Amino acid sequence: MEALKRNIKRDDTHGAINLKMLAVCASAEPRMDAVTESLLAELADKRDEKIKLIGRCGLDGFLWDQMTRSFGYKSDNPGLRDFVLELFKSCYSMGTDGKVLLTNDALVFLKRWKDSRQFEKCFETLSDECAEILGIEQDLARRDFRLVVELDYFQLIDKKIISDLIRAVTSRTVPAGEVANWIRLRRQGHWYSNFQDSYEAEDYAAQFIYTLNEVVLTMDSMKEGIERYCKSWFRLDQPYRQFTYHVRHSGQSSLMTDLTEQIENLYSNNYLLKVNDRWQSVVDTTHSWDAAPILLQKNFFEHHVLPFLEKDNKIYVIISDALRYEIGDELLSLIRQEDRYDVNIEPALAMLPSYT
Repeated sequence: MEALKRNIKRDDTHGAINLKMLAVCASAEPRMDAVTESLLAELADKRDEKIKLIGRCGLDGFLWDQMTRSFGYKSDNPGLRDFVLELFKSCYSMGTDGKVLLTNDALVFLKRWKDSRQFEKCFETLSDECAEILGIEQDLARRDFRLVVELDYFQLIDKKIISDLIRAVTSRTVPAGEVANWIRLRRQGHWYSNFQDSYEAEDYAAQFIYTLNEVVLTMDSMKEGIERYCKSWFRLDQPYRQFTYHVRHSGQSSLMTDLTEQIENLYSNNYLLKVNDRWQSVVDTTHSWDAAPILLQKNFFEHHVLPFLEKDNKIYVIISDALRYEIGDELLSLIRQEDRYDVNIEPALAMLPSYT
């Protein structure tokens, strides 16, 4: 009564007063979406104090009338669990081909609810419970993943898409551009953070396969080999490294066994072996270890450091073991994102014997 008094206004209608009473019982703002979120949070926690209080106050009839008006929910025996089942079922059906009983306002509510920081955990709990009751896994098994790529009401949808994408990338039946577009869509989804490494691994695998099919792995001189690596071949090392990293962190290594084996075979046999064989043939016919105008590693100090010292300027040199050119290129991209520095990259030819 005290909470209601603080919110009552002289010009409130009968319906407005009922809604405020309902809101007091639900510990929520006097809006049906807020009341519904609060009641569903209690349902997810397996508690029922608020819904019982609504019944004791004689407001349950008003509650279900408002549920009908707000979301189109009707039932001969209405209840919160029945409502949430219908909510997930209808919203999933709106994106597929099922029977829809609720209104579009229910879909608006579900999207707002799942994106709410306050209520996202209760959404996830109820989503998993409803997915099992509604047989979502069985329904997804008969669908093409492309038909559900924009839906994110159940994390089973992400598992379905990841599994089907692995097969598609492994069989090379989808272009890398389409894979990137699908994953870009999934990044907007509710569950993406749970599956980020799996999606990223698939994206880099598709990039690697596409790039390998496009590059020409030939060279007639050391200079040409280095220039081609710095222009395009390094883009094979980048996605391979990223793919390996994300597979290890995905927790889905067994699911990605076939894809991993294919990427490893392509990397070793169709890339490294070919490049190494052709590089060796060029080296065998080379009389001096030089690829001018490519900088020799031994001239680094004279070329890059000494000009600063001669002007009494300070310069810092960071020496990093195994900083391959493709990693340097990625570092270059990160520095450019800062939008505060000038930055460029150029290769140097290591000396023989090479050493750290």
